[in-house]
Amino acid sequence: MAKNIDSQFLNSYSGDFADKIIANLDNADSTVSGKAILTLTPSKQVNFFILMLLYGQWQDEMKKLESPYFNFKHEEVRKALTNYMNVLSQHIEVAPVDLKPLVEDSVVLTLSWLIYPGETLREEVNERGIKHISGIKGLSKYFKIYQDDLSYLISERSEADVQEFLDEWDQLMDQKSIDSILDRELEVLSQVLDITIGDLIPEPESSQEDEMIAFEADVEVRESMEEVEDEADSYGELDTVDEPSEIEDTIDEIEEPTDQVEEVDEISAEEDQPTESNDELDSEQKPVANLIEDEAIEEHVEPDDSLNQKFAQGHETLHDQYKKSEEEVSVAAKHQQKKISSILEAVSLNQEYMFTTELFGGEKDLFLEAVDKIESCDSFDESVEMLVSNYSKEYTWDMNSVEVKELLKVVFRRFR
Repeated sequence: MAKNIDSQFLNSYSGDFADKIIANLDNADSTVSGKAILTLTPSKQVNFFILMLLYGQWQDEMKKLESPYFNFKHEEVRKALTNYMNVLSQHIEVAPVDLKPLVEDSVVLTLSWLIYPGETLREEVNERGIKHISGIKGLSKYFKIYQDDLSYLISERSEADVQEFLDEWDQLMDQKSIDSILDRELEVLSQVLDITIGDLIPEPESSQEDEMIAFEADVEVRESMEEVEDEADSYGELDTVDEPSEIEDTIDEIEEPTDQVEEVDEISAEEDQPTESNDELDSEQKPVANLIEDEAIEEHVEPDDSLNQKFAQGHETLHDQYKKSEEEVSVAAKHQQKKISSILEAVSLNQEYMFTTELFGGEKDLFLEAVDKIESCDSFDESVEMLVSNYSKEYTWDMNSVEVKELLKVVFRRFR
């Protein structure tokens, strides 16, 4: 997706959005409490960004209290100030006239975070002068969209340099598919004021020359596809069994080399909730820091029927199927598919995250356990059978999914 936000539309939309929110307040003259901010708009992300901006401005104001004539670093003074801030935070009250600019800025920040997660986090971290990962961890509680991705990277890179961490965050999000997330969040915002991706990122007008280039590219793609289909037909088909084998389909696709790490699907259950429950704040007597506590909800999915029978057939082994087209693989693909001495050495951070979250229920220890079991196997066939019997049924793997294919590619390289 072309990342060219229409800034004029963004500013206009955020202002109109804020006007509607303020106009819908029960009493235009009454103040809004911290608890009310949590459900102020249908967008959970907008609401939490309001709290983040409010808290940031409050900290800036507290710094103005410091005087060169007193030791504000003294332990007793710091404790007194902390207590003072905690008590004050129990009585958040924002007048509509002061709330409106916070809503505007939060809408802008939400849309920027949706489309530019890498750049937005970098700007927020640098603006606050954060020097340690612990500071990013504290800030992350306000970032509800992509929160699972951010929390995972924080846990994996807790000792990293901040700028190095931000570079890795850029790489992780560049490979993430955000279209479905973007559609969902825009739909939530549309409950207040209509917005589409076309409004936010208008498509450039195509010139006659651009259309000709696109036409020629389309012709080349079609010709390439026809060549691939003709070549595929020349190899013939694998023997079939009474029941179609998902594994065979998977292996056929794995034979095709790839130069890219597959995109990680969105796995945040929390982001699927467009509105925030009042349970996040039990009463008005909670400090700002406690407004952002969340509860994790786990769901149990009934597994599909066993897949072991799919390996009971007496035809060609999986390893033989992999080896079939090895002679035709390009030099670049051969480099990517060369034999490895261990699974973990070939698994990137993004792949590890993808395997852990999509195939092993988010349990990293379980993923590492599976890797150890693979390493103890004597062949590719044995390792695949182990994965099917021990994990695929319990975690309801789709054997044609991107995640399973990527994992089997790595396993194949281990035993080739």
